[in-house]
Amino acid sequence: MTNTYTGFFVQDDWQIVPRLQLNFGVRYEREKVVDDNNNGGPRLGIAYSPFSNGKGVIRFGAGIFYNRVLLRTVDDYQRGQNEIVFDTNRVTTVGAARDVYLRALSDLFPGTLTADSPLVQQYVAAGLNNNAFFRSLDPTLKIPESYQANLGFEREIFKGYVFEANLTYNRTARLWREVNTNAPIIPAGFTDLADYLANGITTGSNRFEFAGIAAPDSRPGPAGSTIYNLNSQNPSTAAATPYGRALAIAATLRPTPSAGQTERVGSLGNSWYQGLILELRRRYTKLGNGFGASLRAVYTLSRLEDDGIVNTSSAQIAGDFTSERSRSLLDRRHRVALSGVFDTPYWIGKLRFSPILRMGSSAPFNISNGGETADDRNLDDVNSDRPDFVGLPSNIVWRNVTDPLNLDLVRAFTLAPIGRGGNLPRNAGRGPSQFIFDLNVSRPFNFGERFRLRPQIEFDNIFNATVFSFGAEFINFAAVSASPTPDQLEELREGFLVPSRSLRPRQIRLGMRFEF
Repeated sequence: MTNTYTGFFVQDDWQIVPRLQLNFGVRYEREKVVDDNNNGGPRLGIAYSPFSNGKGVIRFGAGIFYNRVLLRTVDDYQRGQNEIVFDTNRVTTVGAARDVYLRALSDLFPGTLTADSPLVQQYVAAGLNNNAFFRSLDPTLKIPESYQANLGFEREIFKGYVFEANLTYNRTARLWREVNTNAPIIPAGFTDLADYLANGITTGSNRFEFAGIAAPDSRPGPAGSTIYNLNSQNPSTAAATPYGRALAIAATLRPTPSAGQTERVGSLGNSWYQGLILELRRRYTKLGNGFGASLRAVYTLSRLEDDGIVNTSSAQIAGDFTSERSRSLLDRRHRVALSGVFDTPYWIGKLRFSPILRMGSSAPFNISNGGETADDRNLDDVNSDRPDFVGLPSNIVWRNVTDPLNLDLVRAFTLAPIGRGGNLPRNAGRGPSQFIFDLNVSRPFNFGERFRLRPQIEFDNIFNATVFSFGAEFINFAAVSASPTPDQLEELREGFLVPSRSLRPRQIRLGMRFEF
């Protein structure tokens, strides 16, 4: 894949009056790999000092900005149009043919398989081609763009101390999202597939009803038919189960019944950010007796919403990203950062301490059914479904593995009816807060006026506090019976609402810096 990136900008600064300055310009960007020519980004900035002593300024800036093309995604989704996807692992499922295949593959070595290799042609013809999953790019795919604005005020409040406040807005559009273009098409007059199964199928031996989660999976119906329970919590995909029966019917409603999931990336996503940033800083000052210090304290009050966390996110309802809008997994309502530099005199070692403390309020986490086939409750071939929940979402709070298990909260979760996504909103859980304290300690050694050697030691997460990673923000729900067995209870205790992935353990680094 070859991509040519071209960009240019023009800008002008205009001093209107001594205390008012205007700068404006426009930037244009073009990437050949995507057919998107409308990428002009105007920019505007205004700075005004309302005080005659020049110790304060009001700033306003706004502009349109463009992302770079995600080449890996483009490559992944174009490749499927030009290749045969042949999963050699599937050969192991055909019994004696496995040995024949492996022997032939061994004889081929050190040669390689190609699209016209007899082995590929033989086993593709035998039904072992894994072409059930196709990927493509929407022909109208555009580069994501954001509309940003900032209003700020900066003022020296007394000698050496500066206060700054900024109000920021960022609206991003055309973010890349995935859609399964081969999802079942619900016949007209029905709200979803569950509604169609319960009320639309009136012939044949398959009948469906909403019987409740405590009812049997099936019961005899009229004229020798079988009535299947759409509320069944049974995850089995066997043909005789409610899920298996419904899945077979859903396949007939796909635009291409013989194919499975066909993912297409399009410019469908959005995000919204508003933030108030308050900052107090003190420039570096010698305090006397060999001491010196600078300080910076920042508080951010913000909200970030989006309809998907990555460029290949899928909606619970195929293509419906409006209903996915929620707090972003990256959203923390309150953030505090404290940093500084503190020098000590020679009689304390002439050490320089550079700490940074970062704290944040809780971030949300998402609860899904998991990644197994039967977790796709709405039968659209994409495992992005969430469970049903009866209760207050504010009660869905993370827990430590050592915390007691709230069975009443567990029972408030159930798998949605077969053919329907869950009613739990996206990112409904409330996760842990954040605390990170890093410290750098160094000591300069001067050699004449031109050379300086500075050994240093850095402590990352010096208190070894748990810092949960991106993967901890996805927690799966597994349906359990009304009276869980001891094994199920133990599994719930270890996994229910428990984030289990972390990063940034305490690390200590030794270094040497030479300045000349």
